[in-house]
Amino acid sequence: MQGTVSKGTACRSLTGTAKSTQEENPMTDQASYTLKVDGMSCKHCEAAVTEAAQSVAGVTAVNVDLEAGSVTVQGGEPEAVIQAITEAGYTASMA
Repeated sequence: MQGTVSKGTACRSLTGTAKSTQEENPMTDQASYTLKVDGMSCKHCEAAVTEAAQSVAGVTAVNVDLEAGSVTVQGGEPEAVIQAITEAGYTASMA
């Protein structure tokens, strides 16, 4: 399932661990990276993680795959995205 941005209440009782793989996107100068976030189980979690990532300066695209438990982000600083996800009530870190 691919995520879209929508306002909603996050399921703050769920936490996840983020793993990241960073690679250059050949179409832009911006790096894209995938964070593995365990514990996303519903559309509210998906929306909360999407909104948190998009709130970071420089982020130009966010794609949440709820079934895979992954978030692919283009642009922005990975540490800032991890902090934003953490502030949204999830546990995230670089692998």
